Amino acid sequence: MRRVLNYYFATSSYIPSTTLRGAILNEFYQQKKRVPVDFYASPAYPARGAPAHYFSPASGRKSEGFEEEQGILRRVEEEMKGVKDEKGLLNILSNRVKDMKPKVGTIVLYEKNENGKNKYKEFHSESIVNMHVAIDKRTGSSHHGMLFAYEYKKVMEMWALASPGEVLDVVKASKKILVGRGKMRSGNVVDVEVVRELSDFERPEGLVYCLSQCVPRLFGKEVLMVRRLGDRMLAIGDTSMYTGWFTTDTLRGTRPTFKVMREGTLLFVEEGKLDLRAAGLNFAFKIPDLGELIKRVM
Repeated sequence: MRRVLNYYFATSSYIPSTTLRGAILNEFYQQKKRVPVDFYASPAYPARGAPAHYFSPASGRKSEGFEEEQGILRRVEEEMKGVKDEKGLLNILSNRVKDMKPKVGTIVLYEKNENGKNKYKEFHSESIVNMHVAIDKRTGSSHHGMLFAYEYKKVMEMWALASPGEVLDVVKASKKILVGRGKMRSGNVVDVEVVRELSDFERPEGLVYCLSQCVPRLFGKEVLMVRRLGDRMLAIGDTSMYTGWFTTDTLRGTRPTFKVMREGTLLFVEEGKLDLRAAGLNFAFKIPDLGELIKRVM
């Protein structure tokens, strides 16, 4: 229940990693009565969709059309190996993008390949906002200040990565999960299909693409060793805030909040030191381009 003064429209059209992981583990717990703490699941994105990176820019500031050269991230990685300072990095960024407008983290849908370029369009999900009022049981009338709203996102086919093993085997057999905690809301039953196993998304080294939020350093510990240019990390993207929490009917947990790199950010990683995928962080791996990633997971 959310007061209308604090209500905000959702700005992301995907299922967060922590939400999807919790939904899958809830189904597993209902059957096995235990929780494998190292299980992980990436954010779930629309079919044929993923967050745009710097080198898959929009055609213009107001354009919803995006394009990307095939194999662009491999070529940029080779160019970056010779970069000695920030000026060299800026030259690569300006020469590769020129008059186009990068929109890092925007969800884009793959459309086609044309003359060696992948074409995308910006994704927009349909949503319905329903206003409600809380009824006071004593008076039988509306309670002052308790107008609240739910926003319902229209669910379509989506994809995500998850750790293989017993958890997915159980979910594969049941074929359904419940996403979200609302017991009185409709539309939270999701059909699940385990499509295939992918084996080369494990070592985040070189120029990597962040499918989820990424954090190189957390609470004083180095999680990803990222190459540095002077006193700056070699990161191409944007920042956002990570908020993680756990809540059940009988238990409330902490709510850590800290700054992270946004989905779609590119990092030049020298070594991965700590796996944070169970927390929904650092789903980072090498891809030649965004189109190739989408083709492989669909």
